Amino acid sequence: MNKKIIQSLIKRIKRLENHVFGSKKSQRPQKRKSKSLPDIILGLRDSGFFKQPRTVKSVYDKLLLMYHTDLKKVDTALHRLRVRKKLRITHLSDGKKEVKAYVW
Repeated sequence: MNKKIIQSLIKRIKRLENHVFGSKKSQRPQKRKSKSLPDIILGLRDSGFFKQPRTVKSVYDKLLLMYHTDLKKVDTALHRLRVRKKLRITHLSDGKKEVKAYVW
């Protein structure tokens, strides 16, 4: 075989490999995963937000600045984090009744 035929075959093989396996240049960068509600709450915990006992309502008010959610979902996420021992629970009394609060 002459040199031209070999070079054309090599080019063809490279083209086929790029088509089948994809070239490194054409690979899309992976998308950043958006943080879930528990991830954001744990971020607040790591930043020291839960050094003082926080009620579900106060956590919800803080989260509204950075994450759109509703109060029931925040309550559920806080409860699940407590079950997984990522947060602790305490009770605050506001006059007549006790309210559960989360702390770390």
